[in-house]
Amino acid sequence: MSAPATDAYPLRRTAVSETVARVVLGVFAFSGSFVLFEPSPYEVMFIPAVLFTMMAGMTVRSAILPLVVLMLLFQIGGVIALFQSVELPRARTYVLISLFMGANAIFYALALSRYPLERFSAIKRGYILSAVLAALLGIAGYFGVMGDTLTLYGRAKALFKDPNVYAPFLILPMILLLQDMLTGR
Repeated sequence: MSAPATDAYPLRRTAVSETVARVVLGVFAFSGSFVLFEPSPYEVMFIPAVLFTMMAGMTVRSAILPLVVLMLLFQIGGVIALFQSVELPRARTYVLISLFMGANAIFYALALSRYPLERFSAIKRGYILSAVLAALLGIAGYFGVMGDTLTLYGRAKALFKDPNVYAPFLILPMILLLQDMLTGR
């Protein structure tokens, strides 16, 4: 007997590799709030996240190709521009960070192209848990716990290097939680 037509997302049987990939994706998202030192846990977790997700399977869809092409063109432009400012260490750092963030964008697009709801759910859980922890650390820092480790110039920063990165990090989880509250999940 098949599932009723109203059931848009039937229960899927998952392989062990898919379950492990979802857990690793959740841990990968959770590690996003620990960037006080480099390489951060997020940067370190990128490699296992890619490997385990590849083992579980990724689907390359034609809808991802514009992102890949535009990201590659942008990154090639950055590398070409780097030749004109090779003696500036900040330029190298900027291009390397741009390459890493571009690889992240492409990875997330590929990872979410197969079992998108289930994998996004794992990422969402990890990100929200990370944001809750970061918010609690930011509040603790604001009240002077751990000295100046969790603040910068009197502003909460939790385990981020800069309050200007910490605050935007908290926006998406708040929106996701608000969406869940409004939809009754």
